[in-house]
Amino acid sequence: MDAETEILVRKKFDWLEPILDEQARRLWAAAEAQALGHRGISVVARATGLSRTTIHQGVKDIEGLGEKKALE
Repeated sequence: MDAETEILVRKKFDWLEPILDEQARRLWAAAEAQALGHRGISVVARATGLSRTTIHQGVKDIEGLGEKKALE
């Protein structure tokens, strides 16, 4: 990924950060990272300052939401 991608992620994060609580921030970061594909977690971590651990937890949370929905 290039620097332009990181800048775009940063801009989106800057726009949304004031209205996101901790859980929403984690889920947004994880969704963004997954959309970017390979190395997405690293790009989002650098762009937002969120830890890779936080983003990985967001990925797990998203996967859990999918599992919960499948059970309904």
